[in-house]
Amino acid sequence: MYAPCFQFSYATKELIRNNHTPKNEKESYQVWLFFIFGCTVLLLTTQHILSYSFQISGSIYRIIVAGIYKRISLRDKPVLMKYILVLTCLILCACNNNKGTNKTTDSAANKKGGFELQKLDGVFYDTLPCADCPGIATQLELKPDNSFILEQAYLGKSVLYDLGKWSVTDSILKLTGSEGPKQFKILNHAAIRLLDNEGRMTYDTTSTHIVLSRINTPFKPLQPIPVEGVFSASGDTMKIHICAVDNTYPVAIAPDAMSMKATYNSATHQKNEPVYAKLEGHFELRPSLTDTTTKDFFVVEHFVKFIPGQQCK
Repeated sequence: MYAPCFQFSYATKELIRNNHTPKNEKESYQVWLFFIFGCTVLLLTTQHILSYSFQISGSIYRIIVAGIYKRISLRDKPVLMKYILVLTCLILCACNNNKGTNKTTDSAANKKGGFELQKLDGVFYDTLPCADCPGIATQLELKPDNSFILEQAYLGKSVLYDLGKWSVTDSILKLTGSEGPKQFKILNHAAIRLLDNEGRMTYDTTSTHIVLSRINTPFKPLQPIPVEGVFSASGDTMKIHICAVDNTYPVAIAPDAMSMKATYNSATHQKNEPVYAKLEGHFELRPSLTDTTTKDFFVVEHFVKFIPGQQCK
């Protein structure tokens, strides 16, 4: 960061030592001092450029001072040297200030990036454009365990769900689900913008950014979410490992879950034997059965079937 400043100081020393006697003594001494003042202001206001191009800036500085030095009289040179010294000191102060500013900016950027990564979980919603329907009511839940649920309700038509894992890299949110990857640009804590498969911005027919905004209401699916996974039960405890998110969830005790458990008991020969299952339901925060915390439970709303011998892909 101090390289440009040393460049200017070195240039000043060399000019004072090596310059020849002036060739033109008619120029006004006061005019050139005013010009030096103007150069000082210019250099101070362009300190960010100086920090990245010190070789070029140093050369320009040498040309300016050399030109002034050769155009004034011998009797005025001691005064000029004082102004050159002041100019160099001002540049040193500017460089030092620029260093502090860059540190502050970098710190703020890192803090912002960390905040987005750690606090991004939540629910995002908006109605996105649709080619053959009034719109797609899109609801995305990012869970703290890095799993997600994406609900896309094609207005007047069907509702589709996708489950999987989410991750963030360089302000890009990536969803890896059973329906293929999706990408969003994180605009801030409260908004994410849809990108195409190549990471470019996506627009609708009116060239409007496709953005999902954070909402402060819990995720509530419009209909039961179809899932597949490995189910097991022991006593009153049931759990299912959902393949799409690669996480295991306790199953809430409910009529449909008890009916599923009865079918499970008649189909298995060993206690707690895992069996692949297809079912529908929703996730719900409930008090843990083992401690005082709350956990995500899967609430069974409709049992479809067991498929013995099948595993998560």
